[in-house]
Amino acid sequence: MRDALLVLAALGCGCATNGGAGPGGDDDGGCSELADACGGETICIAGQCEAAFPRVYSITNVNVTVPTKNPNNGQDWDVGGGAPDLYLGDHTGAKLSNVVEDSFSASFAGPLDFSLIAGGTLELDVWDEDLTSNDPGFGCIANPITAAQLRARSFSCTTSGASLTSTINPK
Repeated sequence: MRDALLVLAALGCGCATNGGAGPGGDDDGGCSELADACGGETICIAGQCEAAFPRVYSITNVNVTVPTKNPNNGQDWDVGGGAPDLYLGDHTGAKLSNVVEDSFSASFAGPLDFSLIAGGTLELDVWDEDLTSNDPGFGCIANPITAAQLRARSFSCTTSGASLTSTINPK
């Protein structure tokens, strides 16, 4: 019975079962986070394929670029023109980062931690801070977020001339 459990565990992780080098290049059949070859609902953590969900993930190295006009309405970002004051927020506009003033591009080091479950949604929105009310810029959404997306170790999107790229890693 113990041998059957080991075989099932090895098959579930997408690692080698033939005693040779696994997809991650480890002789013991382990995996590599640099080229995550785990399968199913697993990801590589510390050389082992582990359950992708539920788990906390950290988003870091977020780079944002927006067009000169707000992609939601085609209007200037600010009254009288000018570049937006960019920040990362949730879908309600609650701030998750500092504000980068008067810029069409911004970088945010993070980390931003998200607790993800199987079938759940990962959403990170870009906002323009204003004096009276903040304007939504665009959202980067994975619905549902999948283990395959998490194995890529990146979260990104491009829409209407706006882009967001980032790194995502399990904690």
